[in-house]
Amino acid sequence: RSRLLFVFLTLFSVVGLVSFFFVSEVSETYARDQIGNNLEVSSRVLTETIQNRGELLRQAGYILSRDFAFQQAFSTGDQATVVSAMQSLQSRVRADLALLVQTEAPFHTLMETQKSDLTGKPFPRADLIQAAIDTDKPVNGTIEFRGLLFRVIVVPLLAPDPVAWFVIGFHIDDAFVKNLLGLTNTEVSVLSETPGSRKLFASTFPENIRRSLLQATSGLENSWELTEQFLAQEPYLLRSVPMDQKQMIRLVLGRSLKNAMAPFYRL
Repeated sequence: RSRLLFVFLTLFSVVGLVSFFFVSEVSETYARDQIGNNLEVSSRVLTETIQNRGELLRQAGYILSRDFAFQQAFSTGDQATVVSAMQSLQSRVRADLALLVQTEAPFHTLMETQKSDLTGKPFPRADLIQAAIDTDKPVNGTIEFRGLLFRVIVVPLLAPDPVAWFVIGFHIDDAFVKNLLGLTNTEVSVLSETPGSRKLFASTFPENIRRSLLQATSGLENSWELTEQFLAQEPYLLRSVPMDQKQMIRLVLGRSLKNAMAPFYRL
């Protein structure tokens, strides 16, 4: 009897272990698929949110650039009035950067609201101004200014032909990506890629995972979309979304595989 009991107990244990590993494997596969789908949906939501914010700035920029009083102040060289109007608009639409750029290369900055040393110097993204000239359409992109990253839109100041280019934008920082996190419940980071290096401009991750994120993604190709990486010794699924192809700026969305598996472990 004892031998028979031992055989049955052993058999039940083996079946239980096999069932556990099978269920665990199926659950992990399901969790990965769910995370992948959620990251894809999140990427569309975040991309649309950024585009909508840019559209708001485009509309505001057009309204100001077509304001007769603003055009008059610019044409007479009334810098104080022009800058004051730009600051007022910047405050109303919650922008962080506003400046006017000349219409001819090398596209020097004429006036700006940051009170920095940029006035009189070439605009950091002359290619954006040139693209707006070539296409005769508003152009958006990113610029790095004083080590900070801004998403900007370029629209003409018309009188009636373009007499300057109005650039208005918002800061891509931790506060901005935290708002995106609230929309999708997905960790969000913004990084730039240059040959041999990556720079993190903003992230919802804590400091230890930020360092790990830069290390984990440094060996990946520029075209990567979905990958599993260990961040601070914890598995994450990450999705890459291009934000500015020319500047190699991208959104990186992530979700913890450990957290996704927690409900299955409790079972």
